[in-house]
Amino acid sequence: PDTPALSRRVAHGWDSFQGGALVSLGRALPRLITETSRAAARHTGDDQLAARRALAMTLCLTEAIAIKYGSADLAEIAGHRAVLAAEQTGDIVTMATAARHLADAMAYHGRPDAAAAAARAAAARLAPGLERAGAAGLSTLGMLHLKAAYAEAAAARLDTRTAAASARAVPAHLDQAAEHAARLGGTTNAVWTAFSTANVQLYRLAAHVQLAEGDDGVRVALEMPKAAVLALPRERRAHRLVDLAHAHTLAGQRGAAVDALLDAEREAAQEVRCRPRTRQLVQELSLLPTGPAEGRLRQLAVRCGLPQ
Repeated sequence: PDTPALSRRVAHGWDSFQGGALVSLGRALPRLITETSRAAARHTGDDQLAARRALAMTLCLTEAIAIKYGSADLAEIAGHRAVLAAEQTGDIVTMATAARHLADAMAYHGRPDAAAAAARAAAARLAPGLERAGAAGLSTLGMLHLKAAYAEAAAARLDTRTAAASARAVPAHLDQAAEHAARLGGTTNAVWTAFSTANVQLYRLAAHVQLAEGDDGVRVALEMPKAAVLALPRERRAHRLVDLAHAHTLAGQRGAAVDALLDAEREAAQEVRCRPRTRQLVQELSLLPTGPAEGRLRQLAVRCGLPQ
């Protein structure tokens, strides 16, 4: 396959992901995996490097959508193969991108300690080169710290001797990412990271949810400037609202949680109706008194295909 055409299709796939078009992307991915794999195997020279990068980014995309659909095994397999493909490109930004996706997959697979260690190691190893690689380098370096923060927050929930240390590590990684975002200035979507101060705040919210700190999560979400939120891709905006719904639920504010889920559905319907994690929240809320929001929640459950 022609490598420039493949690269455009990979870019289109990432644009679809950030636009919340999960269903159509899920249908397109198998063929894209096949064709980027063939191209990486058959091309030579510069075309081979471009094909290997396209393959690595396709496998990263596979990892990302596998998490959306709740497939931990597929996510980790894709993450490992993305790292292998990225190492063959020799491109430090692609290598860092694959490393952060692998860390994300490992955390989702129930190994947050290993995920945090992997993200930390990748950041330490690649930081000098990434800091010289412009916006793309700083963005991927910042994302490694955000993935480390999220994994540490997940590890803090485990009944292990290192749980307290993991909880203490979360703010340091978030602050490091915030420093990189401040250096970049405004929102950047280099390598489809959506990296910015707003995305750092979104991960602060996600960490509070992981740590069952509902009130703190609500505060962080509601303090985010509206303009900064609107500058994020649709998938990120919907993700923020779903995490806000989780935070409201933890804080005992069930009506507000339903409202946040409905806002998320308006932002990116498939983020709410297709994701097992979000559907589970809808189902859990359906078992609890939600006051005046009960009718709206019931209608949402129907749209999610949940049993009544």
